[in-house]
Amino acid sequence: ADPSTASPPVVPPEQGEPVGINEAHLNELLGMGISQLRAIKALIFTNGVGWEAAVEWLSQHDTDPDIDDPSSIMHHPAVSGGGSGGGSTMSNLTPEERKAKLEELRLKAKLKREGYEEGSNEFAQEKKRREEGRKMQQTADELETAKMRQALEARRREQQEKIADRERIKKQLEQDKLNRQLKRQGINPHTMAPATAAAANTSAPVTAAAPTSTTPAAAAPPRTYDEAALQIRLTNGTTLRHTFQATDTLQTVQNYVLANRTDGSGPFHMVQAFPRKQYDSADFRKTLRELDLTPSGSIVLSK
Repeated sequence: ADPSTASPPVVPPEQGEPVGINEAHLNELLGMGISQLRAIKALIFTNGVGWEAAVEWLSQHDTDPDIDDPSSIMHHPAVSGGGSGGGSTMSNLTPEERKAKLEELRLKAKLKREGYEEGSNEFAQEKKRREEGRKMQQTADELETAKMRQALEARRREQQEKIADRERIKKQLEQDKLNRQLKRQGINPHTMAPATAAAANTSAPVTAAAPTSTTPAAAAPPRTYDEAALQIRLTNGTTLRHTFQATDTLQTVQNYVLANRTDGSGPFHMVQAFPRKQYDSADFRKTLRELDLTPSGSIVLSK
């Protein structure tokens, strides 16, 4: 430091050599809006090498709890007489405002090191250009972060849908199995309540309840369905769902698959899910009702 402009040396707590305060460096920091206390402390703890190093030190220690505590340097003449006065302080700024202010100071310091003269048109233009570039980069980073979050959320939803889809197929296969077991016992599962149908799926034979009237009750006609809600599992594991008319043929279902499949264009066989059976050419002329695919059923495509 220049002896004509430096204050008497002191020994800061973390340093072992005397440090003087260069008035030119101090005035430079005060002119940037930094409080006198912070400016002096930054110069002391950077060994007084220059205001650029002081700005860098402040950017790293701005949030220190004792940043505005003068006790560690009160013995220095520049502080003992002036306290924290002089210059406008940043202590009343919000964290976001302090961060922006320090970024501005660091940019100014960098431009001066590169030879730009503060106050010149070149300095102002270069400062504006770099600030706009930094903001654009910040915006790009924020957009990239938002895209990553959206991608993770989409992947999470996809996994949940796959789990739900497997659960639906599992339940449908169990229901189809139950319906066929009831049919083998001579029971039409579509005319029974779910609880009754489940109870009928036991090893004990099903017996009809005795009529309470002396007049025989007329047998209920078998219920017919007009629609067939099908789940069609493609060769890539995805599922198509569509409701057909009960009078549609299996050929109609095949045409629907060919128009809507997402597993490529290779050849495939249509297989009954349970009990497993590959449909032959004669089955393609039968209606979905004749194939016992009403009111719902499952078909699997195999290569």
